Amino acid sequence: NPSIVQHGGDDNTLDRLFSFLLRKKNVVTGPKLRGVAIDAGHGGLDTGVIAGDGYKEKEATLALAARLSKLLKMNLGIPVYLSRDDDYELTPKQRLEPVAREEVDVWLLLHAQGSFAPAAEGVVLFIRSNADNLSDGSLDASRQLADELKGSLEEFDVPVVGIFTSPLVQLGQGRLPTVLLELGYLTNPVDLQRLRSTDGQQQLAEALYQGLK
Repeated sequence: NPSIVQHGGDDNTLDRLFSFLLRKKNVVTGPKLRGVAIDAGHGGLDTGVIAGDGYKEKEATLALAARLSKLLKMNLGIPVYLSRDDDYELTPKQRLEPVAREEVDVWLLLHAQGSFAPAAEGVVLFIRSNADNLSDGSLDASRQLADELKGSLEEFDVPVVGIFTSPLVQLGQGRLPTVLLELGYLTNPVDLQRLRSTDGQQQLAEALYQGLK
């Protein structure tokens, strides 16, 4: 289950802050990204999904976040803000801190998942439930971003289940391009190998980098 902000409750100051941060963002109109925020899901005692051999979701997301960050910094020369850079637990507020940076034009949330069906495999991309055609007829930037990431992953021979909107995955309102990626199933041997191996992690990082570029 993604460790991100959920709606609910009368006293929901954090949720209001979350919505404010995303609403104040404008879709980038220049030729280049100014900055990227990456949330490496889970951490610390919050392990996320655990594979049969003990490999943890929190390890996969941190490793991939580090690799993707390095590619973006080296090749595009832009700042990348990670929610965490080591194995520690985060509060929901701490997960939002990278998004508050004024130059952040994209927010990626990295996760992995498990299934009772070992055959389940591939990447699943989620966008906010209002990420569809806007009133002016243009396509929401989160949808565009998800399309680019999907295409790039497939070019790198990474299977993609699809792009979905879900009210159960709270990605806030506003127009900040935001995509939550379930990067594979730790219960599937092929996905697990990709998520835990050096070559597989680099394959995923390169694919996401090309999609962002």
